[in-house]
Amino acid sequence: MNMPELFYKWQQTLPGVAFHYDTTTPAQLTRTYIDYIFANYPPGSFDMRPLNISDPSAILSARQDSLTRLFETFPQRKFILIGDTSSSTLLKAYPKIAQQYPSQIACIFIRNTTATDGDDKLPFDTSPFQPLNASQYFFYTVPNDLMNLNIVDGQCVNGSTAQNVTFSEQGGPLTNGSTFGSSGGNGSSNSSSSSSGVARVRGELGSPSGLLVLCMIVGFAIVAL
Repeated sequence: MNMPELFYKWQQTLPGVAFHYDTTTPAQLTRTYIDYIFANYPPGSFDMRPLNISDPSAILSARQDSLTRLFETFPQRKFILIGDTSSSTLLKAYPKIAQQYPSQIACIFIRNTTATDGDDKLPFDTSPFQPLNASQYFFYTVPNDLMNLNIVDGQCVNGSTAQNVTFSEQGGPLTNGSTFGSSGGNGSSNSSSSSSGVARVRGELGSPSGLLVLCMIVGFAIVAL
């Protein structure tokens, strides 16, 4: 099973589900992304970053701002956040939004790209996930890991897929993702639990309640949400 097939399965099985695709690529450069997503994934709304090179802080905060706007626009929805380890901003943004809006999080799914992509040598930091409840997030390797999860009833973790989240820097050329898959479970002991953009997203997502699958996009990969 690939990611488009998984998304279409969710479209058929998750009640009231909607899809939102988000990228921090400037709006002027996203035509290719949009064409690819809509040719392969279920229809949904699309959010992107305005081109504003005069304000570097806006570039750095774009992902968090986009998430906050979406969560505040749909306070009755629960979100399934999808991403991967290639985005350092996403690995910070998802845990932060989960702590700010805990009642709106269904599951957080992060693909460990270093475990499946031999060319991915970049390390990634999992420490932002330490304050979260370990049952709330899942670092997976292939779409099949998510295939049979009962998300509606709160199952976010596939116990048959071994993990070892160290809450530190992982992956990279020395380990190449080997820190994942070495032991069962999450490897964690914690148990803690633009106005125009808002209007456009609200109109395209329709129902104010139900599950919303949020994908963050970098290049052609589904990387956070």
